[in-house]
Amino acid sequence: MSSVYRKYERCFATPSSREVRNYSNGEYFQAAYSISQKCWTHYEGAGNNETPGTIYTGNLGPCAFLRLQLARHLKIIKKNKYTYFGDATIKNDNLLADALQAADNTLTEVSVRCRSRSTLLQGSTIGARALKAAIYREKGQHFEAKNEEIKLMSLLSHSVKAISSEECDVLYGRAGVLQVILFLRQNFNSTVGRDTAPSIIRSMFKEGVSAANEHADIGLPLIWTWNNKIYLGAAHGVVGIIFTLLHFIPEINELTKSCTQDLMILLRETIDGLEKFCTSGNLQSHARADNDELVHWCTGAPGYVLLLAKASQVFDEISYLERAEKAARKVIFSRGLVRKGVGLCHGISGNAYAFLALYRERKRRNDNALSDKWLKSAKHFANFAIGKFHQLENIPDHSYSLYEGSGGLASLLLDLLDPENSRFPCYEY
Repeated sequence: MSSVYRKYERCFATPSSREVRNYSNGEYFQAAYSISQKCWTHYEGAGNNETPGTIYTGNLGPCAFLRLQLARHLKIIKKNKYTYFGDATIKNDNLLADALQAADNTLTEVSVRCRSRSTLLQGSTIGARALKAAIYREKGQHFEAKNEEIKLMSLLSHSVKAISSEECDVLYGRAGVLQVILFLRQNFNSTVGRDTAPSIIRSMFKEGVSAANEHADIGLPLIWTWNNKIYLGAAHGVVGIIFTLLHFIPEINELTKSCTQDLMILLRETIDGLEKFCTSGNLQSHARADNDELVHWCTGAPGYVLLLAKASQVFDEISYLERAEKAARKVIFSRGLVRKGVGLCHGISGNAYAFLALYRERKRRNDNALSDKWLKSAKHFANFAIGKFHQLENIPDHSYSLYEGSGGLASLLLDLLDPENSRFPCYEY
C-alpha cells in the first residue's frame, strides 16, 4: 500500500487467500439471512424511530429489496441442496409478504409527509412502487404487478418534469429516472418506458453537450455537473450517467437519426477521454481534483470498472475490458478493502461487485481461466468482510441500509450463490 494510503488509513492491506477463511454457499446464505435479520430489526424493531425511506439508505433496501432477493435465492439453495443449518422455517411466501408490507408502509408514510424524489435509489414513492411491481411478479400476481407498473410510469412521466435541467446524475437526476425503467425491464422482461425514455435521454445529451462546451478545457465531448462540480464517479458523475445510457442503445440509435452528431460516438469518445483522469490507475473524484484517494463505487475505480465492462459488451471491444481489469488489479484489489464499512456505495461489498462484472464479461467471452480469477477475487472480498463484520458493522451513518451498511454485504453474499446472474443492486442490469 502506498504511503498516501498508510497516512489516511483508508483501507486494510489485502491479505493472501491463506489468511482468510473460505465459506461454503450454504454459509453464504446463512450469513446473508442473519445479517438481513439485523437490518430488519433495526428498521422494524420495537422503539425504532426510523421513518420509512429509500432503497439507498432507508427501509426499502433491506426490508423490501433484500427480502425479495432472499426469496429468489432460497430457490437456488433448495435446488442445489446446499448444506444450510439456518432457520428451517424460512419460506418464500413469508419473505414476499413482509417485503410487500414494507413497501406499503413506505407509501403510507410518504403520502402524509411530502413528495419524494423521482429516482430509483432516492425516491421513496418511486422505489416502493417499483419494488411492489417486482414483488407481485415474483408472487405470480401478474395483474397487480402490471397495475403497479402503470401507476409508476404515470408518476414518472409527471415527476421528471420537475427535475432541473442540470440534474442528470444517478442519485438525484435523470439517470436515476432511467434506472427505474431499467429495473422494470429487468423484472418484467419488456420494453417498459419506450415512450418515456427517449425524451429523458434527449435532455441528458443536450445538457451533456452544453456543459462540455461551457467547460471546453476539460476535453470531454459530454460533461454533466452536480453542485457546480464536474464529478466523474458513478453516483453523481459522468461514469454513472454514461453507464446508464449504455443500457438504452436502441433509443439512442433512433435519436441519432434526428441529430447532427452520432450520439454513440459521443459516448465512446467520452469513455475514452476518462482515461486521462486515471493517472495512478484510480479515477479522480471530479475533473479538477488533485488526488484520487477514494476507491468506492460512488467515486473511483469500482464504478469506472463497471462502466468499462459494460462498454466492452456494448462496443464488442476487448480493450475496454482490459482497461477495467487493469484498474481492478492495480486499484481495487490492493486498495478496495476500505475501512468505511461493508456497504455498496463506499464499502467492501460495492467494490466486490466490480470483480463480479469482470467475471461475467470474461465468462461471456468463454475465457474461463480469467473469469474464475475474478470470481475468486469477489469471494475473497466477501470472506474478508464476513470476518471483519463486527468491526465494521457500525461504522457507516446508516449501518443497516442497503447502500451504506450491512444490507450491501447480505446482497453480495446472495449474489455469490448465482454469480452469472449477479448484478450491482438497483444499478446494474
